Amino acid sequence: MNSNLATARTRSASPVSEITAENRGVVLLGRVVSAGILALLIFGPIALGGVEPWAVLVLEVGTALLLSLWCVQQLRLGQLEVFDHPLFLPAGLFALLVLGQILFVRSVYVDATITQALKYAAYGSLVFLTAQYAKRRSDLKYMAMALTIFGFVFAVFAMLQSLSGTTKIYWLHAPSSSNAVIFGSYANHNHYAGLMELLIPFPLMFALGGMWRGAKRTLWAFAAVAMGCSLFLSKSRGGMIAFVVQLIVVGLLSLRRSSKQTYLAVGLAAVLMIGSLAWLDSSGVIRERVTSLRNPMAAAGIRFTILEDSARMFVVHPVLGWGLDVFPIAYPQYRSFPTDFFVNQAHNDYLQVLVETGALGFLLVLWFIYRFYWNALPFTRDWMQDMKSCVRAAALVACTGILVHSFTDFNLHVPANAALFFVLATIAAMPDNRSPHAYTHRRRRTHQPS
Repeated sequence: MNSNLATARTRSASPVSEITAENRGVVLLGRVVSAGILALLIFGPIALGGVEPWAVLVLEVGTALLLSLWCVQQLRLGQLEVFDHPLFLPAGLFALLVLGQILFVRSVYVDATITQALKYAAYGSLVFLTAQYAKRRSDLKYMAMALTIFGFVFAVFAMLQSLSGTTKIYWLHAPSSSNAVIFGSYANHNHYAGLMELLIPFPLMFALGGMWRGAKRTLWAFAAVAMGCSLFLSKSRGGMIAFVVQLIVVGLLSLRRSSKQTYLAVGLAAVLMIGSLAWLDSSGVIRERVTSLRNPMAAAGIRFTILEDSARMFVVHPVLGWGLDVFPIAYPQYRSFPTDFFVNQAHNDYLQVLVETGALGFLLVLWFIYRFYWNALPFTRDWMQDMKSCVRAAALVACTGILVHSFTDFNLHVPANAALFFVLATIAAMPDNRSPHAYTHRRRRTHQPS
């Protein structure tokens, strides 16, 4: 009788322990995917901005592996659970448009469109995975803290490299272009500024918010000042303008919620940053770059001419465009000025998407931006008291900086910056209190008595 009772207890306990072990496996897979997303975001800037073919391969293979792990997790769950997101629809329709360019040969160079489409597939995978996993307050907090620590360390390295006078990235790697202006690990100083625009809002808003006190708040402020100094030291005029716009947005989000201590902290941080820049800029190069903004036409150089040429390109293929990523191939026949340099981008992401994907693709991009702000702004009201709202507000400010900078540059054609932008846009526009859409019935366990 006792042996039968022991057997019965073993049978009744085994399903519980089995379910517990399975749940642990599911949770572990989720943590691996979350860590993988963060690892890819940090890898991109370190790997020369992710522009080299090997770095692009790591991004594409890495996102494919993370997506495979998500599928394994769904199999372990026994149910397909997908969290919806407001950005899925415009992004999905844009993907269909590019697929149509490829399948119906609406691109003047299909191979280039396919290559760029694979990058966008990687970005889309990161958007999808972020929407599935970046849900809890703790997830967002630790991701923001990790990005801040990385940004601070990266900014210190970039300033030391710049002050050393080297013309090589990491003091070892010479850029392929003879007219490259390196900063940090980027061959283009404007793209380093774009990275800082995406990272500075996190320590800045941590320092201004009410979630941190004392020494921790001071550390966040110090990190923001260091990263801001590195942005100005990069001498990117577009980055400077975007950063000023970001500060204005932070000020607008802080209206009626800031205390005297907050304004004092902002003032001290501004004085510290200006003093640091004055000390670091002994040659007056930064001052010269800033004063050049008084004459925007001269500062822009040939960029306005490129924009005019691009407008003529749009007239030729106004609906579906020339094909994704074919601008550098199609532009030479419309170039209206002599030059020995290769014009690889339009230096305006909005006009370039208009040329490459036509009016239809441009409207989808505008819809993406509209849905981003429409869904992100309502959740920034309590950013000074709530950690989740603070991270989302910082992500909104970060994306705003890139969207402003995109009028004069092409940060969204740099894989490291583009991947980080799309992930932060997903976080900022994440709807609250979501429940997953279950597309299959949960697997039922039946335990028959033996």
